[in-house]
Amino acid sequence: MTTTRILGAAGLALALLAGGTALATGNQAQTGDMDNAQLRDWLGKLHAGNQHEIQGARLASQKSTDPQVKQLAQHMLSEHTQMDQQVLALAKQRGIDLSSKPAASWADAKQQAAMEKLKAESGADFDRGYAEMMVSDHQDDVKDVTRMRDQAPDRDPTVKKLLADTKDRMQHHLDMAFSTRSALNEQQSPTRQGRRP
Repeated sequence: MTTTRILGAAGLALALLAGGTALATGNQAQTGDMDNAQLRDWLGKLHAGNQHEIQGARLASQKSTDPQVKQLAQHMLSEHTQMDQQVLALAKQRGIDLSSKPAASWADAKQQAAMEKLKAESGADFDRGYAEMMVSDHQDDVKDVTRMRDQAPDRDPTVKKLLADTKDRMQHHLDMAFSTRSALNEQQSPTRQGRRP
């Protein structure tokens, strides 16, 4: 009888332990950090995008003579430097080494082509080209970051918040780019220059 009770108790303990392990495994599936492979891809693309905008801003600071374009470029330089620091900080926190792969390998081909074209321009053509590139870049960026934010799991609020904040900042950049482009178009319109259209 004693042996039977001991075996029964042991069986109950094993069943409870197994159940507890299954419950813990189930809970881990609902909470915690998102998959690092997916996160590495997202952070790599954000890093490449930030580096692209930093490069463009520095170029505009050197080549533009328009105060509005220079102001836009300075804002982009400051903002994307801060945003890139946040991306790199999260990558480091999650043990993701973004330096193992060149930022250009994550870069968007269309953005790279626009940058090469911009480098060859000067004067008013450069100003218009930079403003247009900022509009195009940030339209794409807002779409991409919104998709990432929506796909990020709720169980990882750190990533979710980074993407939500990034989307809001990108939208503000897009609004600024639209405003600058409109101002340049107005300045350079034939009627403003005293010519017939």
